[in-house]
Amino acid sequence: MVLDAWAVMAMLLGEPPAQRVRTLVLEDGPVICSINLGEVLYSLTRTHGQALASNRVDGVRQVVETIDPDWRLVEIAAELKATGGLSYADALCLATGVRLDAPVATGDAEILGRARPGRTIDLRQSG
Repeated sequence: MVLDAWAVMAMLLGEPPAQRVRTLVLEDGPVICSINLGEVLYSLTRTHGQALASNRVDGVRQVVETIDPDWRLVEIAAELKATGGLSYADALCLATGVRLDAPVATGDAEILGRARPGRTIDLRQSG
């Protein structure tokens, strides 16, 4: 399973899907693209300062495998981005799911609207 920045932010900020994301982390051993984890880092830095942001992201890195993009992942993301409707970071998240043949767990409407059918876990819904 692949986590999007949306999922990690929900977990770290204690938003409604937080417990569901924690369960996914503990039970399913998800991965996250380093670009998406970078989104978490800059978002938390803006709202909570660099020290807290770095601390929280380091904690995530200890329990979630981080995948750095190689050229093939960049190509897949570029193909997805070229069709429109996604940020490049979202395209990298989806590309990671395509590459690993794994579902993406998120609540991001852009990703949910663009992912292959049956290849997402909508964290906005209970269950």
